[in-house]
Amino acid sequence: MEKNETKPNIPVLEWAFSTVGVIIVVGILAFNIVQALNDRETPPDIQLKAEEPIRTTQGYLLPIEAVNVGGESAAALMIAGQLRSAEGEVESSEVTFDYVAPHSSKKGGLFFEHDPKVYQLKLRVLGYQEP
Repeated sequence: MEKNETKPNIPVLEWAFSTVGVIIVVGILAFNIVQALNDRETPPDIQLKAEEPIRTTQGYLLPIEAVNVGGESAAALMIAGQLRSAEGEVESSEVTFDYVAPHSSKKGGLFFEHDPKVYQLKLRVLGYQEP
């Protein structure tokens, strides 16, 4: 008995797409490994963004966002907001974010009695703990 075996005929386009897929997967893995190795050397780097204040029954809520562009996490991240006039500090407020992972953000808010739009706003990071 003679077997009539034929090899499957795989189209060239299928080989091309398979090769491109493997190259993309390997590239993504290599990029992630390099990022993970390099990022661990950078401490938390927090950028603060303020949004439009919202009038509340107790005064004003100033929504803020803390963006960690660094390579390490920040726990118990303390943020202070200060309203200033030409005469000096008018009012201050603080908030603590439990945890901000690397390359992520958290939103929260600062409460003020005075309208933050009327005064000069100063936001700053006071400190954090290593998780």
